[in-house]
Amino acid sequence: MTDDGMRVNAYRSFMAPTAAGLPDPARLAKTAHEMVADLASLKAASSTSPFNAPALIDPSVGAAVVQALASRLSGEEQRNPDGAQTFRDRLGKAVLPEAISLDDDPTLTEFQGEPLVGRYAVDDQGVPARKVTLVEKGVLKNFLLSRYPVIGFARSNGHGRAEPGRDPMGRAANLVLRVDHPLPEPQLLERLREETARRGKPYGIYIKKARSWTQQDKTGQQQAFRLLPTLVYVVDAKTGAQTLVRDLDMVGTPLDLMGRILAAGDDARVTSGFVDQPSGSLPVSAVCPTLLLGEVELQRAETKPERPMVLPAPR
Repeated sequence: MTDDGMRVNAYRSFMAPTAAGLPDPARLAKTAHEMVADLASLKAASSTSPFNAPALIDPSVGAAVVQALASRLSGEEQRNPDGAQTFRDRLGKAVLPEAISLDDDPTLTEFQGEPLVGRYAVDDQGVPARKVTLVEKGVLKNFLLSRYPVIGFARSNGHGRAEPGRDPMGRAANLVLRVDHPLPEPQLLERLREETARRGKPYGIYIKKARSWTQQDKTGQQQAFRLLPTLVYVVDAKTGAQTLVRDLDMVGTPLDLMGRILAAGDDARVTSGFVDQPSGSLPVSAVCPTLLLGEVELQRAETKPERPMVLPAPR
């Protein structure tokens, strides 16, 4: 807890289909030390007011946005009267920047040695799993299809998934974001400074290590996507100096955020987690690089100050 009564958090998770895919003790110890260092840095960081600015988001943050976007790409969503219907009637139209493509491939088992937890051979409706290109060069090409009828598609593409006892629906498994002309991190930071100065902002943003995210599922919801980051840095447009701040969450809508991609890194990596939808909570992996966005909105975190402990911690 900070001196002003705000809780700080550091979070890491590891997922693998088998015990052999989990990290060894040395990697766990290294991760624990990193978390302790993050907590110490956050405790010393200052709080700041909400603001909008160009931003870099690291692969874990980008993966959360991609997973949220994919939840809108189920076949069921296109006919759900209570759903957002984000992509209804947009098949064959540009929905993302031209340099961006998005696949979902349940047949993949790993990426650069990291296990992918969404893999399966046959979906929960008995249909063989197969790779589906959802977005190609920015153009919407397909949906995540179960046996639920969708206009324009004659059959399932092997993405009917559900927890036991739930009705299967089109769900993501292993998402892979592909980008043209990836850049190394130093060039992305330079592009961030240039974009920040061009927009007349004193600071850009670098968001790292997502803890969790939520998304509203009904129509008419504003700021439907909210991400809780662990580390948020403001980046000085003139000097490039990075200063850690706290008590901010990233908000927006996934489609809008993805539409603001200006460039992407060459550091794609795996982020895995459970994604909740009406068919239940299921494991999903996302392969995503660092992304440069033209603008990101940060809002005050929903946590409230707490009264500090009256007595010191026991020794």
